[in-house]
Amino acid sequence: MKSILKGTLTTGSIYFTAFMGIFTLMGLGFVGPTQGILYSLTFLLAAFLLAAFHTLWFTDAAIKHLSYSLRILSFSITAYASLVLCALLGNWFPAANLYAWIIFTGIFLVILAAFCIGYQIRFKRAGENFDEALRKYHEENEKRQEDGRASK
Repeated sequence: MKSILKGTLTTGSIYFTAFMGIFTLMGLGFVGPTQGILYSLTFLLAAFLLAAFHTLWFTDAAIKHLSYSLRILSFSITAYASLVLCALLGNWFPAANLYAWIIFTGIFLVILAAFCIGYQIRFKRAGENFDEALRKYHEENEKRQEDGRASK
């Protein structure tokens, strides 16, 4: 059931992205570059840039050996720069407003910290599950070996 739900959510996300892209481009053609259209285009751009940077920094597709700390730092820098670019292109808020940039940066850092903490919890649980499965395997293996010695 969990995999069906996950597949449904993934498919829904793909459809949503496709619809947003298609209808945003249609809107651009019909009414021109209104603020709402610019928001949609730059949000889509930001989503694809962050996905690309996530793939670059957190998989072995391009970079094989890099510490987790450097991966987080590299992702953070490139993601923040991408979001700044999108914010400027899409006029998400007045570019000259220092207070808006401080809030924008703070929100970015809070979300980044939440994701890092979430991944740490997930990987810790996965490691604990692996350790438990390995312990059970060793116990069963020892028991089989003892049973094999006892029958000889």
